Amino acid sequence: MIIKYQLTYEDILALQKDYLNKTRSRPQKKTTLIIATIFIVYWIGLFLASLLFKPTSSTSSFYDILPIFGAFGGVLFIVLMMPAISKISDFVRLIIYRFVLKKDNRFPRDLTLHFQETGIEIHSTHNQSKKITNITWESIERLGNDETRLFLYYLESKEGVIIPISDARISEVEKQKLRDLLNQYLSSDIIAANNRHGQFLS
Repeated sequence: MIIKYQLTYEDILALQKDYLNKTRSRPQKKTTLIIATIFIVYWIGLFLASLLFKPTSSTSSFYDILPIFGAFGGVLFIVLMMPAISKISDFVRLIIYRFVLKKDNRFPRDLTLHFQETGIEIHSTHNQSKKITNITWESIERLGNDETRLFLYYLESKEGVIIPISDARISEVEKQKLRDLLNQYLSSDIIAANNRHGQFLS
């Protein structure tokens, strides 16, 4: 089976979003970014508290304890925002990733996926430059997907094969062939984990 399509930076961004949402190593990978986000949120809280409790006169005795209220406000703001810290860090990361991708002149690029008994052979073409990557079925560790794409993660879930599954990019016949191939060659654990989320192979 062969699937041909054009890989865009939106596809890569969708892969990154799915990776952030579902990968098992996510907490370890994002520690630094979460700490940085907490630091930013703290100073936002400190600034807002300083505005809220700003005295009308610099001679006021309240002015002396303003830093305490500011620090308290910063900590309180962190506590209130804690449930959203992870989502905020994901949002910041995706904004940065989107900016980097828009500057990347490797996209869009033409891809041809050759599905074989041993795995998937990926032919990538951009500006007359060609690259071939071979992914064995055994190296695929988990699946992910959104409404229009299927993601096959490999290399300790650090890389992913992006397969379009929208009607605009592949036919229903191709979709069914793809389902049959993945159900045939991927392990039952990977299929079951994907199906628990009500996904493409269910």
